[in-house]
Amino acid sequence: LALVSNAIDELRSTQSPEVKIDINSTNAEVIITIEDNAGGINKKNLTKIFEPYFTTKEDGSGIGLYLSKLIVEESFEGKIDVINKQEGALFTLFFEKSFD
Repeated sequence: LALVSNAIDELRSTQSPEVKIDINSTNAEVIITIEDNAGGINKKNLTKIFEPYFTTKEDGSGIGLYLSKLIVEESFEGKIDVINKQEGALFTLFFEKSFD
């Protein structure tokens, strides 16, 4: 939810706002991607956005993406990545399938 909420915040100044959510799976994992067309994340901030209390928002707490990463990694033993694409940011979440 934090990823989608952040995308929506950034899309407020975008001409034709769009958020794409895609869910795929392989035999080994589930992959969720969330992509927007809000222009991407400043390159100097890409390595910092998952740090606690780091924010670029005037009224932000900097805790949303940190908690998202913590939940994905600690609670679900997954992985979260972010890259800039041509039109915006692309977050990818990876979750191993459990066969217990």
